[in-house]
Amino acid sequence: MTTSNTIISHATLPADALRYALTHDHTGQPADMLSQYPVLKALDDAQMQRSAMISPDQCPNNAATVFALNELNLPIDTGNALLDAASSGIPEAIADIQNKTPARWFSLSPVYWRAERDHVTLIGLPESSIREDEMRALIESIAPWLAEWQWHIHIARTNAWFIRTETEFDYHAPDLVLAQSDQLESFLPHGADLKRWQTLLTEIQMLWFEHPVNLARTATKQHPINSLWLHSSVHSRQISTQTLEQWPSLTQHIITAPTDGSREPHAHLAWLNQQLSPAALHYQQHGHVWMTFLGSTWQQNLMLNKPTFTERLKKNIQSKNKKPLIWLEQPAFDLPINS
Repeated sequence: MTTSNTIISHATLPADALRYALTHDHTGQPADMLSQYPVLKALDDAQMQRSAMISPDQCPNNAATVFALNELNLPIDTGNALLDAASSGIPEAIADIQNKTPARWFSLSPVYWRAERDHVTLIGLPESSIREDEMRALIESIAPWLAEWQWHIHIARTNAWFIRTETEFDYHAPDLVLAQSDQLESFLPHGADLKRWQTLLTEIQMLWFEHPVNLARTATKQHPINSLWLHSSVHSRQISTQTLEQWPSLTQHIITAPTDGSREPHAHLAWLNQQLSPAALHYQQHGHVWMTFLGSTWQQNLMLNKPTFTERLKKNIQSKNKKPLIWLEQPAFDLPINS
C-alpha cells in the first residue's frame, strides 16, 4: 500500500499561473502572497526530493487509476469498470467477482459530443447535471437495441452506467478522463468489434439528436446528452475479491481538486492550503512527509524532510534565488530524480 500521506489529483498549477498568484493579490496589485498560505509556506521550507513519471502512451487509464492499480500490483492497463461497478454496490458485479463468473464489463458514460472542423470534443457530464428522469428516458429509448446484443445497462449514478456481457466483445478505449482531454487522438478506440460499436453508436446519436430530453436541455442552455463513451473494458477473471476489498479505500484516499471557479489560482492555493493541513501536521510531528500529485497521465512524488542546521543556513543565504512552491508546478519530465 502507498506510503504517501497525501494524494491529490489535478492539484498542480502552470508555472505562470503559480508565479502570478504568489506575486499579486486578488486585485492584481504586486504583493507577497505566500504568507497568506501558512501551511504551504511551512511545507515550502522543507528539504525536497522530487521524482516525476509519465504513463506510457499505450496506457488507456488516467494517472489516478494507474496509481491505484500500481498499489494493487495489477497491470496499469487493467480496465476499472468492474471494480467501479462492484464498489458502487451493483449486485451482478459483486457476484461476478465472488463467483468468478466469466463476463466482460464496460463503463458506459453519457457525454456531450461536439464535432469541430478538424477534431471532435468530448465532454463528460457531472452527476448533478443529469436528472434521473432524463437518464431513465434516454436509457429506455436504446434498451431494445442493446437487448439484441444481450447487453443490459447497470446504473450506479445518473452519469455512471455499466455494461455486462457474457459474450466476448473486443473493444478498447481510453477512460473518460483521457477521452475528454487533448489525449483522445493518442488513444483512439480499437478492437475487432470497433466497427460494430461505431455503427450502433451512430444510430443512438441520431435517435438522441431530437429526443425530447435533449430538446429541453438545449432550450435551457444545457449540454445535450447526445452520445456515449464505452471504455475501461475488463474481464471478471482479472479481478479478485481481495482486489475489490482494497479498491474503494485506495480510490477514496485520492483527493480530487475542484474544477469549478475555485480553480482560479488564488482560490486554488487557498483550497490546497486547507487540504494539506494534515500533511503539514505530520511534517511538524515527524520531520518528514510523503505527498503524491497526479495529473491526467503523470505522477509526481515528493518527499519533504526538515532541513538540517547546515541546510537551513544555506537556504538563508540562497533564499533570494529560491523559487517558491516549485513542487506545485506541473512536472516537465526532464527533471533529475532528485531536484
